Amino acid sequence: MANEVTFFKTRREVEIGDFHSLKSKGNERRVKATIRIPLSNRPTTGIPDWVLDGYQFVVKDASHYTKTNCKDMSLEGMSLDIFTTDSVKRKMLALNACKMDRFSIERVGDEEKAIVYLNITIYAPTNEEQIVWWYKYQGSNVFVEFDTTQASFAYDGEDAYPESEDAEEVPGDLAFAGDPNDTPDAPIPGDKRSVTLPSDPPNKRSHHSAKKK
Repeated sequence: MANEVTFFKTRREVEIGDFHSLKSKGNERRVKATIRIPLSNRPTTGIPDWVLDGYQFVVKDASHYTKTNCKDMSLEGMSLDIFTTDSVKRKMLALNACKMDRFSIERVGDEEKAIVYLNITIYAPTNEEQIVWWYKYQGSNVFVEFDTTQASFAYDGEDAYPESEDAEEVPGDLAFAGDPNDTPDAPIPGDKRSVTLPSDPPNKRSHHSAKKK
């Protein structure tokens, strides 16, 4: 783990991609969503060096490589504030205790019209109202501020969402195809709530339930 996390330091334009909802056996809900950040013809101020390196890799000297994956890296404990424009103060949506992984930098399109994107997959605790937001804004462009105050890097396969058999799709029109790596029962990064047992006194219980041994 790194002691200091740096990511985009300025509000960035983001395209909302596919999403689906995950539900654990304990009724914890998470959203898995893909986003991409346009890098071409945008200011480079505040862009992390590792993103700039990937950008140069896919554009240099008419590179034959159109995509590079940022393997074994993820960001945990991120907070994302989402806005309609690059200057409006009122946020549309706030996501906390997020994990961001499956980073890749990709050049899309031919020659001079090509655009380079940073692709990211997000996992975040969610609720019904937020799922409706993802449904409404899928395919749209928004602006995001990334807060790394509680964040940490994970490398070499460290995963806050290890594989589990407890992942379930949410029934209904908002459910999307499952992913074997989606694990809604894994601990939420930054979540300080404790798990209580049925035998605990009422004043000690939380909404979490312990698994039966």
